[in-house]
Amino acid sequence: RNEELLKINKQKKLEHFFDMNRDYKNKKIVSLDFEFIPGVLDKFSFKNIFELGISVQDGSNINSYHYIVEENSNLKEGKKRELQSSFNFGKSEYVSFKDLNEIIQKHIDNNELLIFHEHSYDLSILDSNNRSYDIKNVKDTQYIYSKHFRKPEEEQSKTLKKLLDDHNIIYKNLHNAGNDSRF
Repeated sequence: RNEELLKINKQKKLEHFFDMNRDYKNKKIVSLDFEFIPGVLDKFSFKNIFELGISVQDGSNINSYHYIVEENSNLKEGKKRELQSSFNFGKSEYVSFKDLNEIIQKHIDNNELLIFHEHSYDLSILDSNNRSYDIKNVKDTQYIYSKHFRKPEEEQSKTLKKLLDDHNIIYKNLHNAGNDSRF
């Protein structure tokens, strides 16, 4: 009975959260995710981006993109890098490091909402580039989860995998930046 009540309460919170944000229904929503070169000291620097994932919802259309940075693409290390060729929502594109600014700018211009999972890392990457991006409103899925859905006994932060599992969302090939931005 308690588990059933928890499930109903979780569903009500979810409905309430999305109801509060109905004004975004027909707006441009952008989700960004970065993957970094493993083992570097200054991990969250713009120059250490391995992959960039971007998903754009404009009305009812969702388009997802996966960019692999050519200059860093041969530095494969560990399981995460094996996943750079496992983009589920289209074709990966190899781009030069110098093109990342234009790509990011193109996708996030005129957005109404920018979504990250653990936004402080991603925003620090954008800030480290010394470029002014069109950022109006930022939401962090990890923060939203901890504020609206976390049980008191759970740890504060949640991985994307745990969030998806908790909401019974089917996924595969996480840690591919394009897939992570979509999920």
